[in-house]
Amino acid sequence: MTPSTKAPEAGTGRHERDLSHYRMAPDGFTLVRRAESIKPLLEQHRIIEKPSYVPFGRELAAMKAAAKKSLPIMLLGRPAVGKTTSVERIAHSLEVPMITELGKEETQTYDYVGYRQEAGDMIFYEDGKFSLCARSETGVVLYFDEAIRTPKGVFTSLAEAFDYRRQLSLVTLEVLDTKKVVVVFSFNPPKLEDVELLPHEATIDRFVVLRYPKKDGKRVREIFERKYRKNGNGNGEELGEEMAEEEAIGKYGTALEKIYDELNGKVLRNEYAALLQGEATERSFRKAIKLISAGLDLETAVQVSYVNGMVPVEHPQVEDFIKAAGRLVGKEIGVGE
Repeated sequence: MTPSTKAPEAGTGRHERDLSHYRMAPDGFTLVRRAESIKPLLEQHRIIEKPSYVPFGRELAAMKAAAKKSLPIMLLGRPAVGKTTSVERIAHSLEVPMITELGKEETQTYDYVGYRQEAGDMIFYEDGKFSLCARSETGVVLYFDEAIRTPKGVFTSLAEAFDYRRQLSLVTLEVLDTKKVVVVFSFNPPKLEDVELLPHEATIDRFVVLRYPKKDGKRVREIFERKYRKNGNGNGEELGEEMAEEEAIGKYGTALEKIYDELNGKVLRNEYAALLQGEATERSFRKAIKLISAGLDLETAVQVSYVNGMVPVEHPQVEDFIKAAGRLVGKEIGVGE
């Protein structure tokens, strides 16, 4: 008689697991899910119909460029401005499933990366949403809605998954590649007096940051006009010609350097000292180069790599700062072209 290929479900003893869906982890004693057993679970979350979304600018192109370069994305905006719909649109465009995780104050790191669970004489690894998506070895959008509710220490502990390494190191001694997981954070930017709710500055610095404007009457009208004309898909997704990152540096490096110095200069920083929550950094420069190499225009690349992440708050002066930064970008926009 062949050995049983079933084992009790962790913690219940009533359900059964198909051991053909598992393999031994590098630690030699923990059973982990095989990639092929996860794909059917994710496929249930594939978006079949193209979502109707009217862009307000170049946000769709910026998200597509970020996805191409495995850069995490952060969306700032009030409720009902289109953040979730735009992410659904990108998931549909990329032809990948979209998994949504709602931020909660009680969230722990293991909710995202998983934990070991004994089941009889066996030990299984119970994956969290992040490790499950990474283990699938296929493309997927992982959308952290209301991410600001999640304790900032949780995301700090996942830093290696958001920076250039794009990996998850697990207690099973596995190192999962997260480059195919399109990570998107979304939240309503806090008021200046509540900045302690924001993720750590170093976390924000790892993200491409898009800011969604409040809908005015004109935008609401345009959305409904396109909907009833059955032309609700809008545009703004198109990217230009891709280039090597070395070529992008050669063509736009001088402009990015000058913009970097201007944004960190005393004049701008003194005027908006109480508002700024960050500065232009080496990561900002790197993100801009990657986005430009993916075909994104220089102006948008600077906006989402440098500017928006410096003011991830709700305040009347934010628009003034963004306009002032835009004028600095405008001065340099022709350099290297």
